[in-house]
Amino acid sequence: MKFFAIAILISLPVFAKTVDVECVMREQAYRNQFSISFSFDDEATTFEDQSFDFKVRKNTGRDAETTDLNLVRSGTIKVFPGGDLTRNPYTILTSIDKDADVPYMNLVVDFPQNYTSTLRFKDGWTFAGTCKTK
Repeated sequence: MKFFAIAILISLPVFAKTVDVECVMREQAYRNQFSISFSFDDEATTFEDQSFDFKVRKNTGRDAETTDLNLVRSGTIKVFPGGDLTRNPYTILTSIDKDADVPYMNLVVDFPQNYTSTLRFKDGWTFAGTCKTK
């Protein structure tokens, strides 16, 4: 019986939960925006060579076209507990690669304010999104 209890305790870390995220565009024509769906492990503090398939839309008025953007990135995952800034916890996935076409990716998940997630392109264009867990 002791062996069974020890086996359960050792295997508990194996039961990490996958967090499914959806970032959406809002119907506001004055912003460059992106959307994406992705997942990450709730116990991870980093991600490596993860593929992100974005849909990006430039602020070009009524005829704004959405284009696909694939990034393969590595970075950090930081969980912030609820408290002074927000009631509920939120998570930030950050990736910086100075040599990439998109040197800065900052995905803020479950923050109560819209447009907190950012993609910044090397040419200066910035795109925003609102990310929530599914």
